[in-house]
Amino acid sequence: AFQADVSTEQAVVDLFNAIDASPLPALTGLVNNAGIIGFDMPQTLETATTDAFEAMMKTNLLGPLMCCREAAKRMAPGSAVVNLSSGSAYLGRPLLYSMSKGALNSMQHGLIEPLASKGIRINTVSPGVTETDMVSICVEINRMSTR
Repeated sequence: AFQADVSTEQAVVDLFNAIDASPLPALTGLVNNAGIIGFDMPQTLETATTDAFEAMMKTNLLGPLMCCREAAKRMAPGSAVVNLSSGSAYLGRPLLYSMSKGALNSMQHGLIEPLASKGIRINTVSPGVTETDMVSICVEINRMSTR
């Protein structure tokens, strides 16, 4: 197992370099699953800040982009990338989180051609709602933002 903070480019580069140096077989798959929902971040029109926006985008969008870039350098034809998005991308709530997931969906479309030219498949999935603590908090955030 390898651990990295995907919100920083250097950590992503270091992660893939560590994978290269390991005895693992060649990289054939990438799942961009790291993400934050930003429970402690202001996510309304009235309260959103540049710092909150940048933190959300660094983890939920820049991280997957950097991971795709580094993985594509190493993957052979027949490899695959899967990005985890969210139905929130279509709901608009919580605001910054949903913006980051909408941007991730757009990134997916922008990467289809360059990855396909290398024989790499890319898909983005938005899993259904699963009862977790995170979802319970999201439901509460949505209730508060619609009042």
